[in-house]
Amino acid sequence: MVADTPASFLEPPPAPAEVAQVEAWVREAWENRLASRTYSQELSQKALDLARSTGYLQGEGYALRNLGFCQYQASNFTEALPLLSEGLQIAQVLNDAGLERDCLNYIGAIYAGLGELERALEYVERTYRLNQRIGDQSGIAASLNNIGIVYKQMGREEDSVRAKLEGIELARALQDQPREAFILCNLASSYIPLGRLQEAVQVSYQALELCQALNLKDLEAKVRVNLAEALAQQGDHAKALTLLDWVLEHAQNTGLKEPLIHYWINVATLHASQGSHTQALPALQQALLETQALGAKDLELQVHQRLWETHKALGNFERALQHHEAYHQLETTVRAESVERRLKVFGITRDLEKARAEAEIERLKNVELARALEALHQANLEKSALVQALEEQVIRDPLTRLYNRRHLEATLAREYAQAQHSQQPLAVAIVDVDNFKHVNDRFSHLIGDLVLQKVAEIMSQNARESDFLARYGGEEFVLVLPQSNLETARPVCEQLRLAVAAYDWSTIHPELQVTISLGLAADPHLPNHEKLLDSADARLYEAKHSGKNCLRY
Repeated sequence: MVADTPASFLEPPPAPAEVAQVEAWVREAWENRLASRTYSQELSQKALDLARSTGYLQGEGYALRNLGFCQYQASNFTEALPLLSEGLQIAQVLNDAGLERDCLNYIGAIYAGLGELERALEYVERTYRLNQRIGDQSGIAASLNNIGIVYKQMGREEDSVRAKLEGIELARALQDQPREAFILCNLASSYIPLGRLQEAVQVSYQALELCQALNLKDLEAKVRVNLAEALAQQGDHAKALTLLDWVLEHAQNTGLKEPLIHYWINVATLHASQGSHTQALPALQQALLETQALGAKDLELQVHQRLWETHKALGNFERALQHHEAYHQLETTVRAESVERRLKVFGITRDLEKARAEAEIERLKNVELARALEALHQANLEKSALVQALEEQVIRDPLTRLYNRRHLEATLAREYAQAQHSQQPLAVAIVDVDNFKHVNDRFSHLIGDLVLQKVAEIMSQNARESDFLARYGGEEFVLVLPQSNLETARPVCEQLRLAVAAYDWSTIHPELQVTISLGLAADPHLPNHEKLLDSADARLYEAKHSGKNCLRY
């Protein structure tokens, strides 16, 4: 709710039953987002449709969050981004910190997945500041971990370590063991490339103990992969292999592909570090099959590079060359896909920023209008006149002061439906100023504007009170003649034509002469008002090709 909007101008609230239904669907969808993404999407879409149809803005925001998360989980980043951005806008309008935090967090994750790391850091830091503002200590710990992850992607390993250590300290103070285990696992992955292997081993054992106590088996698989890598680099190959055997068994039991890929890559690394390239080769070939089945191109690149090095070490230069070429072809594909995704995201981001700017301008206009209307209401001075003036601005053409095309469309549709229902005749004429381009070119656009204003004035003076006259666009006008057939409409149109031709146009320019052509239609059997307009337009075409300054029907 916008605080500056007077209560008398607010939409009626949604019914309690509809609110309850939206909230139930949103809640159930969120609870099932990991178990069944398809089910979660279906429920969230139903919630979104109902929330929008009833004006329940908060329900709409949370349904958008759900849908955005599902698209994010499916790696459909360009579909997820506008959904989450719209949810973020709603959260900010409603001052809903929980919704705002969720949307900020997942938008940051999307940008990280797209390699837009500066933007990713901006959003995860905004999430961190929001958690600080609302005093959510658990959220702060999660944000510190996310900041650390983005720092790692940016190659800022030391900054990544500092952020994760701070997150672990806070998680321990909160006794949030699952979060502590998760951040410890991520911390180990930052220690390894820094060569801080003993620290990586130490925090991995801490994470492993927590995972086993809490039965976090999927996370345990990642912890064991990190620990095996650190131990292998320290030369403890036997322990590393034992750790990896558990990962293989877990992956086979659960059907998870990524732990299986890391198992084969690390097994190959162990064999290669011991100089056994022959034993490393089948492990890498298995890893390649798994990466291709999963579509994990970043991991597939690693495997092709390792296969290239392994075949080269074994003297299989032809096979080494094949993997070398496959690596570079895949690298080119990945780079092209990345550029394409970033261009799409750039376009989406640009459109979202434009929409936000336009919405803010509109909001400010609405706030100012609401304040003006409230002041007029309180003072009870000239309220009716101002409201009428504002309404007129919406439906009037600014140049001719006739009705505009949008108002014409609504009026003609209504008149047509009424005529069909009451079986009364209805006629429509399209009017075109003859040789108007010549008027603009020869006498100037200023003279052209004066001509349009005067033609509008003459036609308004000569039309009947029951007739409806509008500017259709450019030099075209439309005259709607209710309860009129061709016989009764024809004299009215002729009167307009003669009045325009008879006017002393030299008052505008000494050499100026203006006439109009008209196309008239009144067929009651046409299926809709658009076809009636099309029929009048066809008659106008005949008039323009019959010497102009005439009426055809």
